[in-house]
Amino acid sequence: MAIKSIIGATCICLAVASFNASAALIGVLPATPGGTDYQAYYDDAADLTWLANANAVADQMSWSAANDWAASLNVEGVTGWRLADTLQLDASCDIQDASGSYGYNCTGSEMGNLFYNVLGGSAGISISIVHNANYDLFSNIQDDDSYWTATEWELIESNAWMFNMGSGTQHPFNKKDVLYYAWAVHDGDVSADADDDGVVDIIDNCTLVPNPAQRDTDSDGFGNICDPDFDNTLVVNASDLAYLKSMFFTTDPHADLDGSGFVNAGDLAILKTMFFGPPGPSGLVP
Repeated sequence: MAIKSIIGATCICLAVASFNASAALIGVLPATPGGTDYQAYYDDAADLTWLANANAVADQMSWSAANDWAASLNVEGVTGWRLADTLQLDASCDIQDASGSYGYNCTGSEMGNLFYNVLGGSAGISISIVHNANYDLFSNIQDDDSYWTATEWELIESNAWMFNMGSGTQHPFNKKDVLYYAWAVHDGDVSADADDDGVVDIIDNCTLVPNPAQRDTDSDGFGNICDPDFDNTLVVNASDLAYLKSMFFTTDPHADLDGSGFVNAGDLAILKTMFFGPPGPSGLVP
């Protein structure tokens, strides 16, 4: 099972700062098995996982390059990373006009929520100056610079939204000519392991049945132990039962659902429990 550590954040803001709600972060994806060298932190209030390294690329880049980098990220087998989203319209922002919602205090956006509520930042002041204990969990936060978000500006298609860690503001800028930093985020808790088989749910091909070996002999994204859908119709039915019966007492790898080496009553029992239902569920198949 993936090891986690809950780290409570106590506000250590300067006297000039307002006290913001501060989320507890859960360390996930340790670089060392069983260690505490976490490569990401899960915010259970926002249901988001943030990469621990806030400047993993170590450089600024265009908006499209930032999105491509996040989408290609693989951390301990976990893919599906992205840039943060900017909410429009967002009633929490201090400026509301025909251009949209922008300026300070935009906590409806994911970067704004990170700045104000998770890291304890204050409007108009660099996050390096005013923050809470959560700030120290992350590395390479670009304290006085900006990060791209994934959201394009609806009014001008050549612009996209950014968030500035030096002031706590969000604004749209030209996504081709302007270079900013990228910070990857992932939906949900990337360390969740519902069946406790040591394979996290988002890359587990059977999320509710333990299968640490991840056998998937037909390579359809569903592990054998939860995939008696032999004809890939996404429904376990009479044709699948007929196939299994035809393979009884053989070593057919597809019909050998439990990986015992033989097709027998154990495999039939698995099929019966899933009859008229879908295969899976699998973290690899939407």
